[in-house]
Amino acid sequence: MKKKGLIVLLLLVVMIGSIALSGCTLVKLNSDRQAGRVMATVSYEVNVTSQEAAEMLAKIGITDFSVGGEINRRELLSSTNYSINSMASLYEQYSMTYNYDFKTVLGDTLDSLVANNYYVLRAIEYLLNNSSTERLQSMYMFCRPDDYKAVYGNKLSVEGVLTMSEWYSAVGSVNSTLQTMLDGYVESKEDGVRNDRISAADNKISEYYEQGYFVSDVYLVKNVDLEEGEEATEAFKNAAEEKGKVVVYDEDGEKYVSGLYVGDKGVVLTGKVDSDDSATDAPASSELDYNEVYAAIEMTKKNGGDVVYVPRPASEASLSIARVTDADFAGKYIRTRSVTVSYSGRVYAEKTEDNDSGYTSKTFTSDAVEYKVAFPRNALEEKAEEIDYLEKKEVRYAIKDTWNEFYTYIAKEGNYDSEKKELVTENNDNYAALDDKKKELYKGLASLYTAPFTMTYSGDDKNVKDGYRQLRNTLSSAGIGFVESEPADKNSAEYASYKYYSGIYDYYNEQFRSVSLDAVKYEIGLAVKNDPAKKVSDNEVLLSYVAKVSQDKAKYDSLSYADQIDKFFSNTTSIDGVYYVPMKALSELTYEIDPNDKSYKALFTFNPDKTVSNYNSTYVTKTTDGKYTMKYIYENGDGTYTINAFFVGALLFSFGNDEDINNAVKIDNGKLVSVAGYSDLSEEKQVELLNKLVDQLETRAQITEDGTLQEEVTEIDQLYGKEKKFVRTIIDEIKNAINGKNHDEILEVFKKYMAMYNDDSGKLNEPGYLITSGDVKDSWAMADFPNGAREIYYNLLAGGVNPNEAVANVFGEGMTYYGLHYMMVTFAPYYRVKLMEINIDGEKCYALPMDMAYNLAGDTQAAKIREGLEEAKISSEYSAWQASFEEETINSATVKNDKNYKSLIKDIEKESKR
Repeated sequence: MKKKGLIVLLLLVVMIGSIALSGCTLVKLNSDRQAGRVMATVSYEVNVTSQEAAEMLAKIGITDFSVGGEINRRELLSSTNYSINSMASLYEQYSMTYNYDFKTVLGDTLDSLVANNYYVLRAIEYLLNNSSTERLQSMYMFCRPDDYKAVYGNKLSVEGVLTMSEWYSAVGSVNSTLQTMLDGYVESKEDGVRNDRISAADNKISEYYEQGYFVSDVYLVKNVDLEEGEEATEAFKNAAEEKGKVVVYDEDGEKYVSGLYVGDKGVVLTGKVDSDDSATDAPASSELDYNEVYAAIEMTKKNGGDVVYVPRPASEASLSIARVTDADFAGKYIRTRSVTVSYSGRVYAEKTEDNDSGYTSKTFTSDAVEYKVAFPRNALEEKAEEIDYLEKKEVRYAIKDTWNEFYTYIAKEGNYDSEKKELVTENNDNYAALDDKKKELYKGLASLYTAPFTMTYSGDDKNVKDGYRQLRNTLSSAGIGFVESEPADKNSAEYASYKYYSGIYDYYNEQFRSVSLDAVKYEIGLAVKNDPAKKVSDNEVLLSYVAKVSQDKAKYDSLSYADQIDKFFSNTTSIDGVYYVPMKALSELTYEIDPNDKSYKALFTFNPDKTVSNYNSTYVTKTTDGKYTMKYIYENGDGTYTINAFFVGALLFSFGNDEDINNAVKIDNGKLVSVAGYSDLSEEKQVELLNKLVDQLETRAQITEDGTLQEEVTEIDQLYGKEKKFVRTIIDEIKNAINGKNHDEILEVFKKYMAMYNDDSGKLNEPGYLITSGDVKDSWAMADFPNGAREIYYNLLAGGVNPNEAVANVFGEGMTYYGLHYMMVTFAPYYRVKLMEINIDGEKCYALPMDMAYNLAGDTQAAKIREGLEEAKISSEYSAWQASFEEETINSATVKNDKNYKSLIKDIEKESKR
């Protein structure tokens, strides 16, 4: 049996996407009449075998179980064009040409669309007959029977068998696509309006040229909210202070200050960049919104007299940005920039043989206007991944009463943010009164809840209004049933469709169809997870894990012991890919330690003369020649092992963050590069000197929201607090903040301070940086940093304290020439861990246990493997469900319109000859 490739795409995306793609288009001329011609019809009579479902359908009056779908010419062409152009783009990446026979592609696409339509119809049957009571009660047709019947009457539909949550998910997906399209049209319109204003200004300037005016200067100006002719009350001025009174110039309803700056320092704009640019002379792109900037072109006649100003939008190319090197700045995170605008215009010139025009061209550059640029710290925690609430059964199966409770809750003022489409949780008494289970449920419903897209706009913004017009035109041209105006017959199904879906029902319906297949896969997934005969067994997980250990081991077999150790510790920010433990290498190699090294001091006791009086024999061995050594791995006597590697979170207080230190020593890109005699000092003396600099070091907190950078920053004070603090003061704050807290609470405090103050150029890694011991290769900027981390760890081990539970002595310091690293042991995954013993090819090997957490979130290899095996089984079962419908069965449910199909082939052949 020949199976066709399945097309499961949101029709809206395919339709619009095929229009947008610039590649092949099989037929360009495609009138609405032609576009609607049916290529194939797929029909099916749903057989409801579930007694519960049948009774529920009868109760709301659903009696017609015939369902069907049509593939029209436009859908077939759009999908085919989309497929051809996608393949062509893929081939182009490999410098290849995609050659195809259009009849083959067209036929395969039609077969795929037919198959997809049939699967959707069978999905209706599957979801009715295989749903639990919970799912049936949460279906759209049973939660909103009146709304449903207003559109479908007594007929079954794919929309009806979706749960309410799935329904909202589908609506939200379409809304998102439509909103993206609308935003693009509005932005394009705004760009067009600006270009029109530039043309209008150039025409105005040409008119003044004809009247004998010449360009005499150019100024940067900014849009202001004053009436035409109204004098500004605040102090406007330009650099020369000789241009007379300030008046507002009105042009096409937009108001501008003519030729003058706002305040002593000019127009203050706030830009934002992604990275610090202190290492280069040229400033980084500062996201200065040139759309907010206008140039006032000053014009006078040859002999002076009247002065006129023409406001002209500044183009990006006309602006020049420079660094203000001698300006004050708040640490390395806020810079002062200056911007100038240039304009090339006519100036008077005596007529000569070579120049009979009476003018020549000259480029004028405005005085500079200063503005601020904010450099956000990027060492923040990443925002938590958006939760897929549809994966939560209680959300997906929320029934009518639950939704009604939710509607009532969000209807109360202050409970729901309609802009962000989420619950208002901060300082909200109503939210605080909910129990934890209901809070989580309501969050899930809020993440899905959305009204169908509004296709009209009643505001005053002409650009937005025109954007909606363009969107409606585009949707109409796609020919998928868009209804622009309200149908006259208020009792018709067409009107009900318009009422509930703003006249674009077919777009939503196509997504309902796609979501129905996702729903089938979800239900199949539940069966796989709950059916003892199908669910992933513990033995399957174990076998998969052993295979990964074997694959990992193979990478070690040809390496020396030293290289095996380096490899084992090579994953410096994550151990989620570590399986095999090279036991022989870790246990047989030892390394020498210095008792006076701060890394290991906690393992020794000293005499008054600083000689060693005793040592911790659990971890330290004294050799016959009086040296002290340690191993990489220790057996604890209770069947567990401790491997001396751990993670630290490191809060960097950078020298480049303080202007006083910048003035005292040379800092390059936040890194100390010179101070008197610094490079000639020993590392110990360098650390001593750097610690003295730390005593002078100040910084400011970055304002955060839930540990992440606030979005839409528009003012400097919204990014950084005004109060500067000494670093030592901040460290004292941290110590005070953890008083009486458990280990997990201490870690949260530390994360909060990292979000506010960390100057590390990288993100706050999860769970931090891996610190090892011995001769393991590393790339730390100075040994004092890892030494300081080890000092914390071995101090805990010497006291018999589990580093993962410690509440005291959890912080330490390490210095590099970047600054002070204030550290905490965040995670010690190898502390007292029970290794697995595995036989691989007759050899006893060791591996990390499957149930060992490999990150702070508590994720384990066993859970990750189980999830992967489950997903594979679910996909296999879903594919088997589709494969159960033979091609002959699908064909018997399908009527193809050969006449319309042949007509399309003929049109394509005509098109290809043009």
